[in-house]
Amino acid sequence: MNWKIKREVAAVVMDVNLQALKVVRSLGRAGVRVVGVVPRKGRWEHSCRYCQIRESAPDSDDEGGQLDFYLQLAEELGDRPVLVPMHDDNVLFVARHYDRLQECYRFLIPDPEITQALVSKSGLRDLASKAGVPQPKTFAIESRQDVNRIVGKLSYPALIKPVFSRSWQTPEARQLVDGKVVVINDDRQLVERFESLAVLDNRLVLEEMIPGPDRNLVYYIGYFDENSDPLASFVGVKERVIPVHFGSASYVVSRNDRRLIDLSTRFMKRVGYKGHVGIEFKYDQRDDSFKLIEVNVRFGLWDGLPALCGIDFARINYEHLLGEAVRCSQSFDDGVKWISFERDVRAFVKYRREGALTFRNWVRSIATGRRDFAVFALDDPLPFIKSTISFLGDQVKPKLLSMMRRTSG
Repeated sequence: MNWKIKREVAAVVMDVNLQALKVVRSLGRAGVRVVGVVPRKGRWEHSCRYCQIRESAPDSDDEGGQLDFYLQLAEELGDRPVLVPMHDDNVLFVARHYDRLQECYRFLIPDPEITQALVSKSGLRDLASKAGVPQPKTFAIESRQDVNRIVGKLSYPALIKPVFSRSWQTPEARQLVDGKVVVINDDRQLVERFESLAVLDNRLVLEEMIPGPDRNLVYYIGYFDENSDPLASFVGVKERVIPVHFGSASYVVSRNDRRLIDLSTRFMKRVGYKGHVGIEFKYDQRDDSFKLIEVNVRFGLWDGLPALCGIDFARINYEHLLGEAVRCSQSFDDGVKWISFERDVRAFVKYRREGALTFRNWVRSIATGRRDFAVFALDDPLPFIKSTISFLGDQVKPKLLSMMRRTSG
C-alpha cells in the first residue's frame, strides 16, 4: 500500500498499553515520530522500539496540570501533532478541553455532548433508541425504589453494568467485581448486589442478557470523516473472550458482514459521529437481529487486525488529519485471526472447563491460517519477551507461595 505520509508531523498517543501497541507500531513503521504519554514508566509495553515514552509530570487528578503538560508537549514537537486518545477518560479529557487542544493538535472526535452520551450506558441507550438500533431491554437503577419497581418483572439471568465503565476500574471496585458486568440470577440477588455496588457508584443499569455463545459477539470498527461518512469499515467476530462470556477479546476472526456494516454506518451517520469508533453487538437468534452492547469512542484492543486485511486504521486516522486522500481496501477477507496468546491461554482453560473447547481444537485455531498476534512482532521483539516473562511470573509466583506455605506449615 502506497501511503503518502508527511513524516515530520509527530503523533502523540495518550497512554501506551496493550491496545496502543498496534497503533504505535503502525505509525512508527511508516516513519512517524510517535511519543507515548504515560502516568509512569515501567510497563512492558513501554519497551516498544517505535515509541518515545514521556511521563506526564502532573498527577492524573490534576486536570489543569495535565492540560498544561499536553500544551507544552505540542509546543515542543511543533507542526500540530496528531493526538490519539486510547481510553474513554482520554477522550473525555479531549472533549472537555476541545478548543484549547484543537489549537495545538490534530484530532477528530465527536462533538463533546455526543462523546459524553456514547461513553455513558444510559446516554448510549437513548441515542440508539432514537436511531432505531436494536438493543437489549435495559432499566436504569439508581435507588432501591428503582429496584423494587423491577422485582418480579424481569427474566433472568440479567446483567448489572455501571453507567460509566470507569466506576468499576478502581481498586475498591475490583474487590467486588470481576470483569465488566455482574450476572444476576434472581430477584434476591438483584437486591443484594445493587446494595453492594451502589456504594461504588449508584448510577447503574440492569440489562437483559442476550442468549447464545460468545461467537455471537460481533464488533464493527470504522472511521468517519467530518460529515459522518465512513472512510473505512471492518467487522470481526469475538469468538473467545476473557473473562468468558462477558469480557474483552482474546481470539477474533474477521467476517465481511455487509448487514452489520450497514447497520453501524447508519447509526453513526444518525448521531453525527466523527473519527474512529468500535461498536459491539450480539446476534440474537430469537429475532434474527444484532443487539447493541456498547460503543467505544477510541481505538480498541484488537483494532490492529484490519491492517493485515488492508485497512490500517491508525494510518487512516493520521493521513486524514493531515489532509491526505485516504485510500484503503473497501473489502477484506474472512477468516483472518487476531490472537492475544496470554489472554487466550486463560480463556481456553475456562472454555475447556465448560466443555466448550478441546485442547486439539484450541491448538488448531491458533496454529493455522493468517494470524495477527497482539504482542509478538519480529521487528519489535522486546515487548513480547517482557510480557512473556511477566506472564510466566504471574503463573509461577502463586504456586511457589502455596508451596512455601505448605512447607512452613
